[in-house]
Amino acid sequence: MKKLLYLFVILISILSGCDSQPAQFRVTTKNFKPNSVMSIYNSETGEVYKVENITNSYQKFKLNLPKECYATFLVETPNKKTEHWFYLHGGEFELNLDGNDMEPFPFESSSSEKGGEFMEYYKIKDLMSKNLSDSLSLAQTEMDNSTRENVADKAKNLNKWMEKNEKLQFSIIKTYHDKFPNSLNTIFILDQLGLVDTYTETYVNLFNSFNNDLKESKAGKNLLAQITRSSRMMTGSQMPNIEGESPNGDS
Repeated sequence: MKKLLYLFVILISILSGCDSQPAQFRVTTKNFKPNSVMSIYNSETGEVYKVENITNSYQKFKLNLPKECYATFLVETPNKKTEHWFYLHGGEFELNLDGNDMEPFPFESSSSEKGGEFMEYYKIKDLMSKNLSDSLSLAQTEMDNSTRENVADKAKNLNKWMEKNEKLQFSIIKTYHDKFPNSLNTIFILDQLGLVDTYTETYVNLFNSFNNDLKESKAGKNLLAQITRSSRMMTGSQMPNIEGESPNGDS
């Protein structure tokens, strides 16, 4: 009986030691209109973890999570919403939200390596996309204010800047990958863009630049499977050479 009790105590101790540390968020909010909210959800499954009203003050909340994951931090006002990816893990996060300028990455600190690398990604993105973002915003405003007489021209102009913005995202990702060649964040970002069918060869070139560890990771093999399917659907062109093996053994 004593032996069973001893084993039970050991088991409880082991299970207690496996409890994941909660994610603790400290958020400074200002200049938001009533009915503005912030929320956190799993970027890959869509599961919502938290929804909080924005109070224009210093706010604190925490999440008890079963495991780490890629997540999206969403801020919504009555007339606008912005989303930023981050790596959700146990530990502390410091954020700064300004309702007058919701575009900058709100995370000021993260206690994980992947979290810190995401901060660097958004720094690179902000630096490289500043001029194009202004032009894209102007084109969107002109489209919103278009008339029956000029709507076709405004739509064509908006499409032009949207296409330039899509292509710029790959330059940003490549710059990030060159700085952090071992980061799985690169694969996650490429997957979230959802443009593999449109820019298949660009995905191939980026994938071929990965080191073996990234290619052989679960995320790498899943991305390769997407690229392989898209490559096979490319009509009138030769399938590009892809260096790697998907979960199904395709290459």
